[in-house]
Amino acid sequence: MDLTSIGQQTASNWCSDPDNSDDDSDNYDVRSDGTIVVNLGDDDVERAHTLARERNRSYLSGATTDDNWSEGKSGGDIHVQGLLAEIAMEIVYGVPVDESISAVGDGGIDGELETIDGETLAYDIKSREYDGPGAALLAKKDNVDIREEHPDVYIASYVDVDNRTVHIDGWLHYDEFVDESNIAEAKADWLDHINYEAPIGQLNEPWVPDN
Repeated sequence: MDLTSIGQQTASNWCSDPDNSDDDSDNYDVRSDGTIVVNLGDDDVERAHTLARERNRSYLSGATTDDNWSEGKSGGDIHVQGLLAEIAMEIVYGVPVDESISAVGDGGIDGELETIDGETLAYDIKSREYDGPGAALLAKKDNVDIREEHPDVYIASYVDVDNRTVHIDGWLHYDEFVDESNIAEAKADWLDHINYEAPIGQLNEPWVPDN
């Protein structure tokens, strides 16, 4: 199944269609390079912070026993970043954010997308706050390998908190991403773990939903 069939066209094809030359959406823009830039409102940001406080409180109290993988950042900050990416998916694709607080975390799956053929694909959207040279789709190897369930696809996003935007960069199937060729040491000096890593330029383009 080609995931782009969900929206029937990739972002770059959508941009080249004269009928789409003027994007009338107040919520997101589609760039010529395929990136979908989602504009977040005050309510979206407040919602992310509210849910982040609830999730982080669950970790701190011990109610959620899954590991908190937020090395180098506070749990609250990492939850906000991830939630803004999840909210961006809801804005573009209509996939509701899972607002439940689970005793074992999210299990590595953020939601499900239904294709135009009726298939359902589970996804995990990965967020980052860096978008310079070497930006990549990243997932901590231990966190991926320990999961009993895994998503069908991984989606990469860049969260620009200051400008209140989320960039949906692209995606890879699980088997394409979780591969020995993508194993790499974390690049930040203060981190000592191993990641699965795929450069943003090597991802499949995001798909544009039929509105």
